[in-house]
Amino acid sequence: MTLNLQKFSPEREPFLHYTASDFFSQEHLESLEKILPKIKTEPLLHPDAIFNGKTTRWFRDLKDLDKMGLQNEETQYLQELIADFDSIETKKWLCEAFKNDVSVQPEDIDVHPYYYRDSNGYFISPHRDAATKAFTLQVYLPLDDPYNTEMGTSFYRFVNGEFVCERKNKYIRNGAYCFARHGNSWHGVERVVLKESAYRTSIAFTYIYKGKEK
Repeated sequence: MTLNLQKFSPEREPFLHYTASDFFSQEHLESLEKILPKIKTEPLLHPDAIFNGKTTRWFRDLKDLDKMGLQNEETQYLQELIADFDSIETKKWLCEAFKNDVSVQPEDIDVHPYYYRDSNGYFISPHRDAATKAFTLQVYLPLDDPYNTEMGTSFYRFVNGEFVCERKNKYIRNGAYCFARHGNSWHGVERVVLKESAYRTSIAFTYIYKGKEK
């Protein structure tokens, strides 16, 4: 599978990031929607992920594929998908797209893929990401129908000691965005409102500087 990164178009405010709709082909979208519900997730122990005493974010590192109990062809599919995001072509595209924000070479970063499930009350305050990250690319994959579209990532500007939300993604099926981590890359998620059995699901590919992994 070859990623069609040309689907991304730039957004300039409040800082450069790219967005896309219909990121994956229909075939790959259907494959992901079949496989992801089979993956068991674990709670994220972070203060922002606790609401009314309950965890609101579950995740799974998708590099642990051999431990997930998937069928062989499902494991192979995800391995090939991750390899596409970790390819030199994908990393070259990111480095070129954000060359004015970060100075990094494709061979100096590795991809770390995660599957996320966020429930009612999930929130993450404005932050820039850890300095170990070079880029983030996330794809929204709602598995509920209907779903709340007002759950996308927000982008902020820090003005006079306060965060001002200047743009908010729509949380739409197969919508994607990416950005580089730098001094002004403030982003977060406003408090999520969902019914008890629904989730805000996505996969994220974070590009970490080699040697800086936890």
